[in-house]
Amino acid sequence: MPFRIICFNHHMELLKLYSANLTMRGFEVFTFRENMRSFTQIEQHHPDIVILGDFGGIGSEDMQLLTKLRENPQYNDLPLIIATTTPLQQLEGIDQLANIYMINKPFDINLLVNTVNLALRGKLKPA
Repeated sequence: MPFRIICFNHHMELLKLYSANLTMRGFEVFTFRENMRSFTQIEQHHPDIVILGDFGGIGSEDMQLLTKLRENPQYNDLPLIIATTTPLQQLEGIDQLANIYMINKPFDINLLVNTVNLALRGKLKPA
C-alpha cells in the first residue's frame, strides 16, 4: 500500500501538479481546495503526510489546524510540509512544532517530492 498524502491549496492548477507528480512517484494523493481544509479530511483519509500549500501564518486557520493536529495524540507526529510566500522569520514559533518542513514559494516540484521523501524517511509503508 502506498504512502497517503493530503494536499491543501486554493489553486486547482497546483493541486493537479502536486497530484500528478506525487502519484507518478507511487504516492496516493488526496487534494482539497483551501475552503475545504479541515481536520475532518485528515481523519477520513489517515494520511502519512500533509502538504499545506498556502500557509497563512501565525493566527490563521492554518495555524489552528496545526495546533489541533499537534494536540491530538493520533496526529501529533504527522509530518507537515508548509509551502509559503511568508518570510520564515515571520513564522516565529512554528519551528517549535514537531515534524514541520518549510518550503519557500515559488519552488521546483522536485523540491516538494524530495521534501516528501525526506519527511517519510524511516517510516514504514502502511500495510
